[in-house]
Amino acid sequence: MSRLVLPLIVVVCVLAGAVAQAEWPFFGAKKAPAEIAWVDGTADAFVAARQTGRPILVYVTAEQCGFCRKMERETWSDPAVAELVAAGFVPLKLNADHHPDEVAALRIKAYPTTVLVSPQGKPFAGRAGFLGPEKLAELLQPAVATNEIRQPLN
Repeated sequence: MSRLVLPLIVVVCVLAGAVAQAEWPFFGAKKAPAEIAWVDGTADAFVAARQTGRPILVYVTAEQCGFCRKMERETWSDPAVAELVAAGFVPLKLNADHHPDEVAALRIKAYPTTVLVSPQGKPFAGRAGFLGPEKLAELLQPAVATNEIRQPLN
Protein backbone atom coordinates (compact mmCIF):
# COMPACT_ATOMS: atom_id res chain seq x y z
CA MET A 1 0.00 0.00 0.00
CA SER A 2 2.88 2.41 0.75
CA ARG A 3 4.02 1.97 -2.88
CA LEU A 4 0.75 3.48 -4.06
CA VAL A 5 0.78 6.52 -1.77
CA LEU A 6 3.56 8.47 -3.52
CA PRO A 7 2.18 8.01 -7.07
CA LEU A 8 -1.30 8.88 -5.78
CA ILE A 9 0.02 12.08 -4.20
CA VAL A 10 1.74 13.02 -7.47
CA VAL A 11 -1.46 12.47 -9.45
CA VAL A 12 -3.51 14.52 -7.00
CA CYS A 13 -0.98 17.39 -7.12
CA VAL A 14 -0.93 17.41 -10.92
CA LEU A 15 -4.72 17.45 -11.08
CA ALA A 16 -4.93 20.19 -8.45
CA GLY A 17 -2.52 22.31 -10.49
CA ALA A 18 -4.56 21.79 -13.64
CA VAL A 19 -7.76 22.76 -11.84
CA ALA A 20 -6.13 25.87 -10.34
CA GLN A 21 -5.07 27.03 -13.80
CA ALA A 22 -8.44 26.31 -15.40
CA GLU A 23 -10.63 29.31 -16.11
CA TRP A 24 -13.62 28.02 -14.22
CA PRO A 25 -15.62 30.71 -12.38
CA PHE A 26 -16.16 28.58 -9.26
CA PHE A 27 -12.37 28.26 -8.79
CA GLY A 28 -11.93 32.05 -8.84
CA ALA A 29 -9.65 32.21 -11.89
CA LYS A 30 -8.89 35.78 -12.94
CA LYS A 31 -8.47 37.28 -16.37
CA ALA A 32 -5.04 38.55 -17.33
CA PRO A 33 -4.67 42.26 -16.64
CA ALA A 34 -5.31 44.53 -19.59
CA GLU A 35 -2.69 46.93 -20.86
CA ILE A 36 -3.35 50.57 -21.65
CA ALA A 37 -0.92 52.15 -24.12
CA TRP A 38 -0.19 55.31 -22.13
CA VAL A 39 1.26 58.11 -24.26
CA ASP A 40 4.64 59.30 -23.04
CA GLY A 41 4.49 63.06 -22.59
CA THR A 42 1.97 65.84 -22.86
CA ALA A 43 3.22 67.11 -26.22
CA ASP A 44 2.86 63.65 -27.78
CA ALA A 45 -0.64 63.33 -26.31
CA PHE A 46 -1.77 66.61 -27.88
CA VAL A 47 -0.30 65.66 -31.25
CA ALA A 48 -2.15 62.32 -31.15
CA ALA A 49 -5.38 64.01 -29.97
CA ARG A 50 -5.30 66.53 -32.80
CA GLN A 51 -4.52 63.84 -35.38
CA THR A 52 -7.32 61.54 -34.21
CA GLY A 53 -9.86 64.08 -32.97
CA ARG A 54 -10.06 62.17 -29.69
CA PRO A 55 -10.00 63.70 -26.24
CA ILE A 56 -7.08 63.08 -23.92
CA LEU A 57 -7.73 61.00 -20.83
CA VAL A 58 -5.28 62.35 -18.25
CA TYR A 59 -4.59 60.17 -15.22
CA VAL A 60 -2.63 62.02 -12.54
CA THR A 61 -0.80 59.89 -10.03
CA ALA A 62 1.94 60.31 -7.42
CA GLU A 63 4.67 58.07 -6.04
CA GLN A 64 3.36 57.78 -2.47
CA CYS A 65 -0.34 57.57 -3.36
CA GLY A 66 -1.93 54.34 -2.09
CA PHE A 67 -5.23 54.91 -3.91
CA CYS A 68 -3.26 55.47 -7.14
CA ARG A 69 -1.74 51.99 -6.79
CA LYS A 70 -5.20 50.58 -6.05
CA MET A 71 -6.63 52.25 -9.14
CA GLU A 72 -3.82 50.82 -11.26
CA ARG A 73 -4.46 47.31 -9.88
CA GLU A 74 -8.25 47.35 -9.99
CA THR A 75 -9.34 49.87 -12.61
CA TRP A 76 -6.73 50.45 -15.29
CA SER A 77 -6.06 46.70 -15.52
CA ASP A 78 -9.74 45.91 -16.13
CA PRO A 79 -10.23 44.63 -19.73
CA ALA A 80 -13.48 46.58 -20.24
CA VAL A 81 -11.80 49.81 -19.13
CA ALA A 82 -8.79 49.20 -21.37
CA GLU A 83 -11.10 48.54 -24.31
CA LEU A 84 -13.11 51.72 -23.70
CA VAL A 85 -9.94 53.81 -23.36
CA ALA A 86 -8.39 52.33 -26.52
CA ALA A 87 -11.57 52.88 -28.51
CA GLY A 88 -12.03 56.55 -27.78
CA PHE A 89 -9.24 58.35 -25.95
CA VAL A 90 -5.59 59.30 -26.03
CA PRO A 91 -4.42 58.05 -22.60
CA LEU A 92 -1.82 60.14 -20.78
CA LYS A 93 -0.44 59.23 -17.36
CA LEU A 94 1.16 62.11 -15.47
CA ASN A 95 3.17 61.50 -12.35
CA ALA A 96 2.84 64.64 -10.20
CA ASP A 97 6.30 64.05 -8.73
CA HIS A 98 7.91 64.12 -12.19
CA HIS A 99 5.64 66.65 -13.97
CA PRO A 100 4.62 69.24 -11.35
CA ASP A 101 4.18 72.11 -13.84
CA GLU A 102 1.84 70.14 -16.10
CA VAL A 103 -0.20 68.96 -13.10
CA ALA A 104 -0.38 72.53 -11.74
CA ALA A 105 -1.60 73.77 -15.13
CA LEU A 106 -4.58 71.42 -14.77
CA ARG A 107 -5.15 72.77 -11.22
CA ILE A 108 -4.93 69.29 -9.72
CA LYS A 109 -4.22 69.04 -6.03
CA ALA A 110 -5.47 65.52 -5.14
CA TYR A 111 -4.32 62.12 -6.33
CA PRO A 112 -5.42 60.15 -8.15
CA THR A 113 -7.32 62.46 -10.48
CA THR A 114 -8.77 61.61 -13.87
CA VAL A 115 -9.47 64.45 -16.32
CA LEU A 116 -10.81 64.50 -19.87
CA VAL A 117 -9.26 67.22 -22.02
CA SER A 118 -10.29 68.23 -25.53
CA PRO A 119 -7.69 68.12 -28.33
CA GLN A 120 -7.62 71.92 -28.02
CA GLY A 121 -6.53 71.68 -24.38
CA LYS A 122 -9.77 72.45 -22.54
CA PRO A 123 -10.74 70.16 -19.64
CA PHE A 124 -14.40 69.17 -19.90
CA ALA A 125 -14.87 66.43 -17.31
CA GLY A 126 -13.01 64.91 -14.42
CA ARG A 127 -13.01 63.39 -10.97
CA ALA A 128 -10.58 63.34 -8.08
CA GLY A 129 -10.06 60.22 -6.01
CA PHE A 130 -10.18 56.49 -6.58
CA LEU A 131 -12.55 55.35 -9.34
CA GLY A 132 -13.45 51.70 -9.73
CA PRO A 133 -14.10 50.35 -13.23
CA GLU A 134 -17.83 51.17 -13.11
CA LYS A 135 -17.30 54.75 -11.85
CA LEU A 136 -14.61 55.37 -14.46
CA ALA A 137 -16.97 54.11 -17.19
CA GLU A 138 -19.59 56.58 -15.89
CA LEU A 139 -17.05 59.37 -16.41
CA LEU A 140 -16.00 58.19 -19.88
CA GLN A 141 -19.38 57.21 -21.37
CA PRO A 142 -20.82 60.76 -21.66
CA ALA A 143 -17.84 61.75 -23.81
CA VAL A 144 -18.79 58.92 -26.13
CA ALA A 145 -22.55 59.60 -25.94
CA THR A 146 -22.26 63.36 -26.59
CA ASN A 147 -19.98 62.73 -29.54
CA GLU A 148 -16.96 64.38 -27.86
CA ILE A 149 -15.00 61.65 -29.56
CA ARG A 150 -14.73 62.57 -33.22
CA GLN A 151 -13.02 61.01 -36.17
CA PRO A 152 -10.22 63.07 -37.70
CA LEU A 153 -11.08 65.30 -40.63
CA ASN A 154 -9.77 64.15 -44.00
